[in-house]
Amino acid sequence: MLESAVRPTGRVAQVAGLFDLPAGGTRRTTINCPMPDTTEVWSVGYIGGPSGSGKTTVARRAFQHAVWCGTGAPWPADCAVVDGFPHAMGASAVVDLLSGVGFNSPPAWLQPYNTLSEGQKWRADLARGLAEGLRRGPGTVVCADEFTSVVDRDTAKSGSAAVAKAVRRLGLRLVAVGCHNDCVEWLDPDWVARPVDKTLTRRSLRGRPKARFEIFRCHAAAWSLFREHHYLSHTLAPSSVCFMAVSGETPVGFSAWLPFVGPGAPARREHRT
Repeated sequence: MLESAVRPTGRVAQVAGLFDLPAGGTRRTTINCPMPDTTEVWSVGYIGGPSGSGKTTVARRAFQHAVWCGTGAPWPADCAVVDGFPHAMGASAVVDLLSGVGFNSPPAWLQPYNTLSEGQKWRADLARGLAEGLRRGPGTVVCADEFTSVVDRDTAKSGSAAVAKAVRRLGLRLVAVGCHNDCVEWLDPDWVARPVDKTLTRRSLRGRPKARFEIFRCHAAAWSLFREHHYLSHTLAPSSVCFMAVSGETPVGFSAWLPFVGPGAPARREHRT
């Protein structure tokens, strides 16, 4: 039961009259949804449903001591993203967390947080939430509200799989709160709660869908789609033999190869990936 006091004013009375609603007083809302206990064994949960169905309210009531991503100290305005993590955390651990949430762009890691796209900011917040969870200790619940709401749906799927894998590897617990159902099978949660239906369902044994890719030889010009994300260099040798991986109609991978100069049978070495 949620209660909130509303001060009666002339404007409130006018709007209430337009829609035949009570004006002012105390508003009461009841949200009843079963939730798993923190004493149970689980690693990943999902609270889903349309906007306004009480997802966040249920999560905050059920997991009062959880880490909430995006609600910690402000990111430093004049520092790179990697410097926004706890000082006690080593650089390799920070990189592992950023990669673990699907934020795989080393050049962006070295930019200030306020220069990132909304999708990159969301993933950086998620990584820092996991960092706080690690600081508190194993089994800490980390809640991610508006889960995948600000990323494209292909990124949402791959990112969900990456996050779930990272959480289980780190020994933490993740509660994802969102309104997009297309990412649930990739997140592969141990339970799914839906306040609008008052239901709690346990994990099935179906696992994640299979990812399918098509790999073919391509022109070197395709490197322009990927070079901004390469950790080392944006250049590509003109003599490279190039291949691209495509998921559906979306380019998702690139690999370039050069002849290997040395004794032995003719061979090639990887140049850019």
